[in-house]
Amino acid sequence: RECAEYLGVDHCVAVSSCTSGLMLAFQALKRERATAVDRPRIAVPSYTFMASISAMIWAGFEPEFVDVDEASMNLCLDDLETALRGDGVVAALGVHCFGNPVPTARAEAICAKAGVPLIFDAAHGFGSMHEGKPVGQAGWCQIYSLTPTKMVVAGEGGVVATNDDHLAHDLKIAREYGNDGSYD
Repeated sequence: RECAEYLGVDHCVAVSSCTSGLMLAFQALKRERATAVDRPRIAVPSYTFMASISAMIWAGFEPEFVDVDEASMNLCLDDLETALRGDGVVAALGVHCFGNPVPTARAEAICAKAGVPLIFDAAHGFGSMHEGKPVGQAGWCQIYSLTPTKMVVAGEGGVVATNDDHLAHDLKIAREYGNDGSYD
């Protein structure tokens, strides 16, 4: 509750790591965006940590690498716009590189125009601000890391921040091996 209040979102779902949060979000995306494409692709910056790519591959997606902006090392939004015109690209993953926020409003507008969800690997982003607001309110969800090399530390773990009630519910069940609390 405190994380959700700080970030200004409806839900924060605790997970065992940022990687597991990415895996669960990508699995939820696959269920939400069932497609006839054999290996749907996700637009992702060509400079990111291996967990961003591994999690999407484990969920059955292929990366569609997009150039990064030389100044910020974040996703180049002009190249993202081009990538989203390609067949089989069903989502975009922004990465707040080193906690430096992606320009979220423009990224959201590009994804909305293309009709694809925007997910953020915000591993380094907890505590970062963008346009006067904490990073975490943009996109379908943002996934944080709480490992010792990050700004907010809990020994280990992660947090998925979202305003999507259905996604939050799905994540809470998925993180518990599909158990909705009934043990049935």
